[in-house]
Amino acid sequence: MRLLLILLLACWWPAASSAEPFIEVAGGATYFKQYKSDGGRWYQEAFPWSADLKSSSWRIGYGDRINDKWFWTLSWLEIGKNSVVSKAVGDEEYDPVNHRCMARCDNPDSLWVSGWGRGPELAFRRQFENVYLRTGAFLWINTLHVRVEHSFGITEDFYKTGYMLAPFLGAGFRYKLKPVELFAEVTYYHGIGSGGKSYPISRWATVPMAGVSVAF
Repeated sequence: MRLLLILLLACWWPAASSAEPFIEVAGGATYFKQYKSDGGRWYQEAFPWSADLKSSSWRIGYGDRINDKWFWTLSWLEIGKNSVVSKAVGDEEYDPVNHRCMARCDNPDSLWVSGWGRGPELAFRRQFENVYLRTGAFLWINTLHVRVEHSFGITEDFYKTGYMLAPFLGAGFRYKLKPVELFAEVTYYHGIGSGGKSYPISRWATVPMAGVSVAF
């Protein structure tokens, strides 16, 4: 039994000695890419519309070393908010092929649409001296709020939640001041598919961030 305990300690000691758990906090901005098709997603080219595709964002996570070059981090990411303000008629009243209104053209509805994105992110980082690459997947949970002011005077509000998987790829620079590391990075997120009762205003986003990592 004593010999078995010594062998277990011998196997555990190198792994324990190489472990470097850390907490990471970062903040920045999100630049969403337009996701639209005429006649859908609250955009109709025959009517005026505008979109706000920039938002603040932040991330907090816990990670550890895999080996000398690889690290993993499990985080919560608030990717931010985007929104659309538009005029529109019903789907049956609009021709998206020829981009023209067919009915009720002088009395379209007014729409205010906003989407909040957040969720867990699993990242793997490959370190090259001070430069690094990061990749993984983000579960993009989208909360959608749609307010419709109908031309006949009734206002309706809809709240829906959906989700999609968003693989990502990023690059950055880290400056080491043990036990603290300062970093700056840019990451591109690409949403795939969708589930739940909602679909996002945007599926793609570029997110520059700066932050601090503290080992303990």
